Amino acid sequence: MMIATVSPTSMPHTPIRPADRAKRAPSVTFVCCVESGPLETTTVLMVRSLRRWGGKFAACPVIAVTPRLGPPLMRSTRAAFDELNVHYVRQTAQTPFTWYSFLNKPLSLVAAERRMETDSSVRGDTIVWLDADIFITGEPEAFELADGVDFAACPSDRNLGSTGPGDRYEPYWAKMCAIHGTPLEKLPWVQTCRERQRIRFYFNGGVLAYRRSSGYAPAYLQGCLNALSAHVRSRDAGLFFAEQVTAGLIAVKQGLNAAILPERFNYAIGSKALDGFTPESFADARVLHYHDALWGHFFPQFMEMCRTAQPALHEWLTDLGPLTNAAPLPWRLLAKTLKTVRTRKQNSFEASCDQF
Repeated sequence: MMIATVSPTSMPHTPIRPADRAKRAPSVTFVCCVESGPLETTTVLMVRSLRRWGGKFAACPVIAVTPRLGPPLMRSTRAAFDELNVHYVRQTAQTPFTWYSFLNKPLSLVAAERRMETDSSVRGDTIVWLDADIFITGEPEAFELADGVDFAACPSDRNLGSTGPGDRYEPYWAKMCAIHGTPLEKLPWVQTCRERQRIRFYFNGGVLAYRRSSGYAPAYLQGCLNALSAHVRSRDAGLFFAEQVTAGLIAVKQGLNAAILPERFNYAIGSKALDGFTPESFADARVLHYHDALWGHFFPQFMEMCRTAQPALHEWLTDLGPLTNAAPLPWRLLAKTLKTVRTRKQNSFEASCDQF
């Protein structure tokens, strides 16, 4: 597996001159997941930011997917999707693990690709997954994958990554590699953006880019299903990052050529993502992964940080206020009931897992 680092001003392999880039629209389709509740608000905000500051990517197709049973979206959300030219897909996934919220990502990617097969208005050789808690604050040129690159993601921080033999997380990685049929010793090494640590092939899953022709999406979904079926959990994180670990392992298993996205294309900010933060790096970010920064407990601090480092974003968000759940009361009650049932199922499942 080749690993190339995407610099902020260039792409790996054959360089593309700025003038050439300006002449052609990128063949990129963005995919995200949306469900009833606050995710509706954040999804609409994410797409608005893309349309506003995405540069030549601003007009790229966006597919939003509701991949499992749940309350319907608000009329205002559907109206915003129409305004923003978002292609909406709703399905009810048939898997034994729909209680696992992180399965929404591969389910949504597969559903989006199915839509692309039947809808000629949605194009894109490259698929870019974006979590809903993201703002595009500048042209994300790294999403236009260079020739020879099949997969790109950002090793934002160490999190559950393993530094190698003797690491607390190494047994978990060895087990996950065994599940996916990928020898541990064949995993490439990457360096985390925040800690500058050398870890095994592991990325933050909030931003992923891959070639649609690579077959990555169905392989990724099957990999997540295999990981869950193996009844394995991390001793520290449970199932929380199983899907994120699987994302990179599947790319290795498929032999995809990977590029490393710099931190500016998946910049983490929030109450638990302040280590390594600097005003300069925040100002340089083009893809902000803001996690809990729009909720009341952190919103004032986030806005103050934006005031000087991201002034355009600060002005845009001034009248927004902290994030709330705007869904009608019946839908909130139904969502709460589903969450309770799914949490119980997940807790019961995790209790049956071997932990590493």
